Amino acid sequence: MYFIVSAKQESRSVSFERRSMTDALDTAMTLLASGRSDVSIAHPDGRRSTPASFLADCLGSPKRETRRAA
Repeated sequence: MYFIVSAKQESRSVSFERRSMTDALDTAMTLLASGRSDVSIAHPDGRRSTPASFLADCLGSPKRETRRAA
């Protein structure tokens, strides 16, 4: 199982293949800290996530439910 972390800087695109969720998140955060834009993580099933939503997935954050007026 591999995760692909990609980002852009000016007109260059870079991508890195990572074996674990934590390595993928670490790489994504490093790219963000270095000023890269459009940082995303591709899951093995093809879904793409921002680093923030990927972190929520890693932590197993529950999805927010909206309440309807009674």
